[in-house]
Amino acid sequence: MRTLNKYVNDYNIILIDDDTLNYELQAYDKYGREYDFTNKTAEMKVKNDRGITINMLSTIDDSIILNYNNINGKILLNKKGFNKVGVFYYDLRVVDGINIYTIMSGKFIVEKNITDIDE
Repeated sequence: MRTLNKYVNDYNIILIDDDTLNYELQAYDKYGREYDFTNKTAEMKVKNDRGITINMLSTIDDSIILNYNNINGKILLNKKGFNKVGVFYYDLRVVDGINIYTIMSGKFIVEKNITDIDE
């Protein structure tokens, strides 16, 4: 599980194509307390180098779950369908009313599954 504070942390995510992203994070505020995501939403956009969104996760479709397992600050990223091989970029944003916080960003790398390659 990745630990991060409420402020931006750069972190690269690496997947094999067609794998399911299943990733747990623990977020803390600047005082080291577990961040409470009650009544907040989140979204994570994965974009190519031209800024075009190629995939998105959100609390709307439960591909992002905040306060996962009823633990303050725990985030679950869970989504299938990453099948474009390449290096992309993402940011994870939490929305608190009118305030938007980017709490994590970095490269989103999808590598070719070599077991699927015919010899």
